[in-house]
Amino acid sequence: MLPIGVIGAGSEWDAVWRPVFAQLSRLVVSSFYDPVAVRGERVSDENDWPLTAGARQVLDTPKLRGIVVLDSGWLGNWVIHEADRRRIPVFVSPRDSTLAQLSTAVATGEILIQPELRRRYTPATMRVRELTATRLGPVKALRVELLSALPPTVNQWAEVIDWCRFVAQSAVTRTNAHEDGASFDVSFRKEEEGRPLQANIVWMSTQEPPAYPGDFAAELTCRDGVIIVTGTRRVRWKSGDQEADEELSDDRSSAAVQLDLFARRLAGGLVPVSSLEDVAVAVNSARAAIG
Repeated sequence: MLPIGVIGAGSEWDAVWRPVFAQLSRLVVSSFYDPVAVRGERVSDENDWPLTAGARQVLDTPKLRGIVVLDSGWLGNWVIHEADRRRIPVFVSPRDSTLAQLSTAVATGEILIQPELRRRYTPATMRVRELTATRLGPVKALRVELLSALPPTVNQWAEVIDWCRFVAQSAVTRTNAHEDGASFDVSFRKEEEGRPLQANIVWMSTQEPPAYPGDFAAELTCRDGVIIVTGTRRVRWKSGDQEADEELSDDRSSAAVQLDLFARRLAGGLVPVSSLEDVAVAVNSARAAIG
């Protein structure tokens, strides 16, 4: 059992995080604080978590192995700084702030700071990683569509750039904005057939018919076939005369995967996880792309 503190239940508590904590038995919440008092009392009562008067009290709880921050409220990056100073590993979700704010967090690098990068660990993304490592081979080119009524924010662009980095398994070298102001290209260090791998990222207004349904879709051209991702749980792929349409409804959510990775790191495992550097790269690349 790994004793942890939790700061903030977050706006997605009921839909996303409550099921994850109910299933992940290796983490035991020793102290809890929520900047929204009413929500904090409800979550504390429902889960029998010891409720504290503030974030500092959570951080000062003896023998904590880690901190999970789902909503830091007005405290912002202070929680990360203080946890780092106390040498307490942190998992932090930027859902109630932004990746842009999180990208400014400063840490010593001597302790685990694991930011939530949700698109990386969706069932669809995990399946893409499997397919590109086996049947379909490495990615040669990507195209991603974001569908929304308003132009995407820096946060949304950054999440997509990070997703492309994750599936391409390569570092970003530059971004190139298009004149339409609604799309840009991202170039990676990895080369395929003598040319840098590229991702074309496009915003589709809700007034335009999308190529695929949903608010997120990607088409990946691989060495031995094509993969189409729709949303977080659907993957279609074709390789030669073989093809499949997979609905990954039984796979674990991205939140569950990431919190499990955090627990494994707390237990002494060496599994790779996201970092503040990943966030900074994605945000800086997004800003360079959109100006």
